[in-house]
Formats: sequence, C-alpha cells, structure tokens
Amino acid sequence: INTEFSGKPTYQPDDPLAPGTYYWRLATRDEGGELGPVSDTQEFQYVPPPPTPVPEPPEIGKDRLVLKWPAGQDGQTYVLQLARDLDFTDLVIDETLDQPSYDMPRPRDGTYYYRIATVDTDGTPSRFSTVQVLEVPFAYTWQTILGTIGFYLLLL
Repeated sequence: INTEFSGKPTYQPDDPLAPGTYYWRLATRDEGGELGPVSDTQEFQYVPPPPTPVPEPPEIGKDRLVLKWPAGQDGQTYVLQLARDLDFTDLVIDETLDQPSYDMPRPRDGTYYYRIATVDTDGTPSRFSTVQVLEVPFAYTWQTILGTIGFYLLLL
C-alpha cells in the first residue's frame, strides 16, 4: 500500500484485515517530494479478537443468582463484571472465569449492571458485551413478613 502522509503518524486500512502475517515499512518524503530512506521491514501477526458474548437472561432465584452466556472455544476464559453503577466504577464482581456461567448468592435488592468479555487462549480479549441491566426485586421471606407484622402490632 502506498499512502501519502495524512498529517498524522498513523495508518488505518479502509477494510478490516484478514487474519494472517503482514509486513510493513515506511519512508519519509521531503518538501520537494524526494523520497528518503526506507525503513527495515517490520512484521506483525493479526489475529482477530474472539466474538463478543451475548448474555442469556439472568436466573434470579430465592437464594441464588445465575448468569449464563454461550460457551466459546476450548481454552477461552471469560471476564465478568457486575457493578452497582453504569460506569462500572462500583464493582461487585470483577472475575476471570473458566466456565460460561456464574452462580452466586442472590445480591441485595436493587439495580445492577453486568457485562462479559471472552479472552482467547493467547490473551486477546473480545469487546465487552452490551451492558445488561439486572433488577433484583425485594425478596419477601417469612422473617420479613413476621417482622412487618410485628412492627405494625407495635404501632397499635
């Protein structure tokens, strides 16, 4: 590819690269258009990132929360982040997992946000999935009901 300097010391191809080995080199051109020396050839391997996982609907039980997503290829791992805020600065979970699921004790009621990325065997991560909103409803238990009844009896 012969490209003219765009004013920025970067180059981005118009179309995505196919996986494979690529070679590149560069040269400068002076104000008169004279080509300067050409650099040594450089090599790089392009391996596309793994596909972004698509989370399945969460399973919110009485005592457990289960998050699942389709399995990737053998040897891939997954990064799961569960946060109390949409910016993922108040993380509840930030773990690397070997399985495409996470089973945990049911969190307190409230709104949570989660996302998942796949990490290839060479360490290349996918993009995080679309952020999922998780609404954990208030869990009514017999202790809650008895406590509420007791509270109202005290008021009488």
